[in-house]
Amino acid sequence: MPPRYEFPRLPATRYALNLLFLLRTSFVRDCQIIADYNDYPRRFDGIENVPAVGRFLLTANHYARSGLQPYHWAMIATAELAKSRRTDPHIYWVFTSEWRGRHFGPLPLPALIFRWLFSRVARVYDLVTLPITPDAVMRRAATMRKLFHLAKRGPIALTPEGTGAGVLQKPPPGSGLLLHALNRSGLPVIPLAVWEENDELVFKFGKPFDLDLPPGTPRQERDAMAQDQIMSALRKLLPQTYHGEYGTAVAETGGGSE
Repeated sequence: MPPRYEFPRLPATRYALNLLFLLRTSFVRDCQIIADYNDYPRRFDGIENVPAVGRFLLTANHYARSGLQPYHWAMIATAELAKSRRTDPHIYWVFTSEWRGRHFGPLPLPALIFRWLFSRVARVYDLVTLPITPDAVMRRAATMRKLFHLAKRGPIALTPEGTGAGVLQKPPPGSGLLLHALNRSGLPVIPLAVWEENDELVFKFGKPFDLDLPPGTPRQERDAMAQDQIMSALRKLLPQTYHGEYGTAVAETGGGSE
């Protein structure tokens, strides 16, 4: 049976109080708690590609399975990076504003519950939630303003696909434009491939690179090209089993491989 990653019970009480009363707390400290509590085998390759100081855009595949969610490995990766980024350890992770189609037993859980919960998590930890519904125009605009403000202060991290179970899939429309804008604001792209080999959790960081989009390219094409360059960089880091929709090479320009 594969390892089951969990939150420790004792800090969960403090965590619940922080959420209830919106008490700002250290994301890095709680990441270390999660990493220590889930002391399963793990390996970090290419971590020297991440600068000890300064800003960057960390783009990871959306690896997930029962018993291991993206927030588990994101916190473990943050804790590990903090060891070499002691003067600048915080990373502004971007995650979905809500879950849909979830159930508690036979009862469906309204997305509004998760929207409320995730917004409080973001405020407590100084992170960013990204609205996923097309009609959330005002909330998305506010999120973009916050995101680009934070990008001036430190590194941003996200999973371009936004969903999935580990094998690569196409990111949603518009994600390439967002990544390109963040890259143009001065954040080099660092791809992070996450997967498991037997029971070992593997993190593989690629070399920093910039997206290469020809001037004058139409908006829709820029979106697709940026997506392909990001996902191609992840493809080159992942074992073939996880290539998914990127099983054949695409838009190799921009590299960011090993």
